[in-house]
Amino acid sequence: MIKSNTQKNYLFLALGALAAGLVIRLSQLNPRGLWLDEIWSMIHSAPGISPREVISNAAHDSHPPLFDLLLHYWLTIFGTSEVVAKILPFLFALVSIYVTWLAAYKITGSKVKAYFALGLVSLNFFHLYYSTEVRFYSLMYLLSALTLLQFWNIVNHSALKSYVWFALWGVLLLYTHYYGAILLFVYGIIALTLALMKEISWQNFGRFVIACIVMLLSFSPWLPYMFAKSNSVSWIEIPTVASFFKFMYDYTGKNPVELALYFFALFIGIRCFKTDKKLAVIAYGVVLLTFIVPLIISLTGKSILYNRYLIITLPVLFIFASHVFTERTEKFPKLNLYLPLLLWVTMAGNILFLNKIFKEGKEPWKEVAVFYKQQVSQKQLPLVSEQNEYIDYYLVKSGAEKSVPYTVMSGLSEFWYLKHKRYTSQNSPDIMGNIYVIEQTQQFSHDFELLKVKRIVK
Repeated sequence: MIKSNTQKNYLFLALGALAAGLVIRLSQLNPRGLWLDEIWSMIHSAPGISPREVISNAAHDSHPPLFDLLLHYWLTIFGTSEVVAKILPFLFALVSIYVTWLAAYKITGSKVKAYFALGLVSLNFFHLYYSTEVRFYSLMYLLSALTLLQFWNIVNHSALKSYVWFALWGVLLLYTHYYGAILLFVYGIIALTLALMKEISWQNFGRFVIACIVMLLSFSPWLPYMFAKSNSVSWIEIPTVASFFKFMYDYTGKNPVELALYFFALFIGIRCFKTDKKLAVIAYGVVLLTFIVPLIISLTGKSILYNRYLIITLPVLFIFASHVFTERTEKFPKLNLYLPLLLWVTMAGNILFLNKIFKEGKEPWKEVAVFYKQQVSQKQLPLVSEQNEYIDYYLVKSGAEKSVPYTVMSGLSEFWYLKHKRYTSQNSPDIMGNIYVIEQTQQFSHDFELLKVKRIVK
């Protein structure tokens, strides 16, 4: 048994990590600007459109409509400012931190392991980054943690209410993102494996199947939209097996100390197949199969495997890493104190001092719009863009005229051009030969540039 003084040490360390994580999250509730996907959410969930339109807009995007509908009603009630919008995913993130602690405690039966998991989620780069993004990721994490907790209850206690809650959280996850279907499919494989291993009864497996059928029927109205998107062109690069290691590195914000913890847990945790079979099957099943299943889909059809969608695996990864680490170090009191402290310090230090993402903010659409507004007050020149909808979101807010599409650029003698290597094509004036002269270049973060262009008259 882990001694009580060790439990107190972990409690204080976890509370310190939690406090630091909350401060960092709160610092991100600022009006510094949204990036492209967030602007999409703000436009297509705006209070001025109907819920039916919100659902239709989601059908044309890459996800079901639950988050967009919640955002729509949230903005309708509390206003459309950036800070207000960020508070919604922030609240999901706060609840998910508590659910992670609760799931860790219920699964491991140890407060020390639960405190360790609390520290991990509090300072994890991926969870921090998406805690205030006006997209569905913090909700995905929360619902994944809730389904994990109820799945554990199913395989251990098999109370009827566990199946009900599992089905409820599963349906909500399905209506949040299509990766919910992958996670629930993986849970099906895990449940079958546990039944074959005689870790759960076939009767309980049958009840699990019934819960899955209920979820499938509840999600069936959206299935035509999901399959319709399967024929669209994917923007995601085709992954490889090596992508697994890259994704693990991404989860940590490129922190080698935290990465070492996860691989240590996955390597040493193999022993859990003898001591904690259910936990081992669930942990390895979720971490590996939620990668393998979309990898197979990506290699045989449309590429769908992307790191941020795999946020659904993080609750399991945090809890399993906490379990394995504390099991291995409980015989060494000093390690039980100093190694977690070192981990929290490197995680916080990476975010505050090494990782530029939190310093730079996201894409500077807002900054570009403000700069352009200042320039046109001196001389009225149109702004040309290939992403009109997104820059117009901030142009309208700043009181400037909307941008014009690049298709009318040839008819303009003088204008500003918004350039970005990801969002612009070969139509950029600076790569079209000697037709245009670039009179001024204003650079922004994330490789955004605003070019003041004059057409040469021949």
